[in-house]
Amino acid sequence: MNPPIPVDIHQEVIKHLGSDIQTLRSYALTSHACAQVSQPYIFRIVNLTKRTSDNRSRYNQLHDLLKENPTLANHTRELYLSIGDDGHMIGRAGKDYIDVDDPELPHFLGCFTRLTKLSIKGRGVDRGTQKAVFEAQGLLVEAVTRLLGLETLRNLTLVSYWPFSVSLLAHAANVTDLQLHSNIFRMRDVGEQIHPTSPASSAQFKLQSHGARTRVPLSLSLKECHPDTVRALARLVRARAGVFEAHWIRKLVHVLDSDEDVDENVEIRSCCELLQAVATSQRSGDAEVECLSHLALDSGT
Repeated sequence: MNPPIPVDIHQEVIKHLGSDIQTLRSYALTSHACAQVSQPYIFRIVNLTKRTSDNRSRYNQLHDLLKENPTLANHTRELYLSIGDDGHMIGRAGKDYIDVDDPELPHFLGCFTRLTKLSIKGRGVDRGTQKAVFEAQGLLVEAVTRLLGLETLRNLTLVSYWPFSVSLLAHAANVTDLQLHSNIFRMRDVGEQIHPTSPASSAQFKLQSHGARTRVPLSLSLKECHPDTVRALARLVRARAGVFEAHWIRKLVHVLDSDEDVDENVEIRSCCELLQAVATSQRSGDAEVECLSHLALDSGT
């Protein structure tokens, strides 16, 4: 019997294969030892947003695999999801997104506990039907809330996101890079985050920051977000509530909405509100620590 190949030799092979996932998969099938050293690289990035792929089939395959071996998700550091709704799909239903009504989706999301980067893109739902689609998705809200609250999570991107409550962002206490693209948040609870009316509601919005008192810098990017969303964020910034209880804005990038249905004057006013809120927050804080260092504004046209 030939002696086993040393682990350091396997590691050298992996280094040369780099990000060639297909080759890594083939390599992992050659032996148990090869599988052990390959798995952290194969599952490090899970991308279910590729336009050239049948993302739904890939999601089903990965979900079945994680059911058999859930520890594989411990290797995942970056997760990219495209989630849509077949019942409200604009045009024909596609295979490039995960169906939001899939009862296994919350369990699938719960497998990932060590993410450093999370991106969720909403597909196939127009603004008029978004709210109705997601108000019944209680388990999905819980699953997303747990992901946002991961201690390891640093980068969060929400694209065309459905209108979950803006209070969900308050759970992202450890995120340092937040990107919101074309989002409309439900804002009926903004005032509740700023002025809790009861001990229960206060606990509901309390950050899971493990006792940390020092706010950390945040890079905030807003691209074509609805003015109501920008205005809600401005209120939270000014009051140091919600996600801004744990963060202050160091870098701000704001690309205005190019949608013709959005009143340009309303959009400009909401942008001004946000800038004023950031300025007010800085003046009331430690000027040597909490200071905006980068600002970029784009008309989006």
